[in-house]
Amino acid sequence: MRQEAPAPSGPQSHRLIRRYENRKLYDTEAKCYVSLAELAQLVRTGHDLRVVEHPSGEDITTQTLMRIIAEEERNGQAPLPTEFLHDVVRWGDRLVTTSRDHLERGWNRAVEILLERIGPLQLARDEMRRLSARLDELEAEVQAIGDHPAPHPSAEQGDSQT
Repeated sequence: MRQEAPAPSGPQSHRLIRRYENRKLYDTEAKCYVSLAELAQLVRTGHDLRVVEHPSGEDITTQTLMRIIAEEERNGQAPLPTEFLHDVVRWGDRLVTTSRDHLERGWNRAVEILLERIGPLQLARDEMRRLSARLDELEAEVQAIGDHPAPHPSAEQGDSQT
């Protein structure tokens, strides 16, 4: 690939790749033809791809990503464990749904745990703020007393006797 653009930071930004009838893949952003290996590199650097058949517009992203995996497997790069592949075939789309649900439940529980821990910390932080404010008040009172000392009790008795 000629020029590597930085990975997009916005949600749902997909790099559009068109596959022509001659099976060539064309990166519409870089404006050049790309190989499966170059697409794999784009994915590794954080890009999400959307691959469409030209001219029908049919989305073939899944097939293209599977071809990348198969090609890497054939070349001995990043082989996937056989057990994993068996599970994918056995579970099919249930695997995706189950995994998504499992991740969502795990994320929700993690948030609940964090909120449970933050609650008491927030109470302690509020109490520390109140105590700090009261300490500031007391220090100001002590300072005021120091600036205007009260007469010494023995001095008051001497004044009253005269």
